[in-house]
Amino acid sequence: MRIAVIGLGQIGMGVCRLALQGGHEVHGYDVATPESATLPAGLVLADSPAAAARDSDCVLLAVFDGAQALEVLRAILADAAGSQVVAVLSTVTLETMREADRLVSGTGVRVLDCGVSAGTAFQEGAKLALAVGGEQAACERVRPVLESFGDPVVYMGGLGSGMAAKLARNLMHYCSGLADWESASLAARAGVDVNSFVEFIKAAELKGKGHMRYVRATADGGLEDDGLPPNSYARKDLRAALDLATELELDLPAATLAAGIFDGLAEG
Repeated sequence: MRIAVIGLGQIGMGVCRLALQGGHEVHGYDVATPESATLPAGLVLADSPAAAARDSDCVLLAVFDGAQALEVLRAILADAAGSQVVAVLSTVTLETMREADRLVSGTGVRVLDCGVSAGTAFQEGAKLALAVGGEQAACERVRPVLESFGDPVVYMGGLGSGMAAKLARNLMHYCSGLADWESASLAARAGVDVNSFVEFIKAAELKGKGHMRYVRATADGGLEDDGLPPNSYARKDLRAALDLATELELDLPAATLAAGIFDGLAEG
């Protein structure tokens, strides 16, 4: 298929490389002209988003934010043939996707929201995980393109559902990152070797099914489901950790918030 990639940063350039390896014809555009040494063989550079998208079956937007995505979409629509599928790879708000849908209404162009995850995988030549939302027929039409750089490509449902899944995944990533930082800081402040702590945590997560057990349980109805520790255990353990943090003069805002939430669950 002929595809266009608008935005040739880490994600866009990785998409270009894998799509070319998959046998697709790839045209690209970026506001900053990339250095020729960084361009994969076969990539055709265009002088505008509309020129890159012209006659393409699928247009992939890998720009910074929603405002840029809508700006590019308007430029493409001014020159579109009316049968393209435009997939937004950028992490944007659902309102951005709704506005994109309004812009293409009546044109024959279809838009998909395509949440991409694990962008650093491109640095190792691996594919990304994709969560796709929008018209299923449009998703299936460009699935060969999506599968050239995505594995798995998971169809999530109607427009916005792919981006909602990506935003929820990012929420997990950043909140878990804060929890990881607090946990490691508490262990280190208490004199625990961090490398030994990591070894212990990896083994414990493997045996205890990891954080995903909490995701499955909360999706099914709450923190008490799926054999999870009852609130009394959570409250006891969190308070003991916070007592240690106080003794070590360490501020743990995420743990403090979690303790308050579990206290509220017990009271409610």
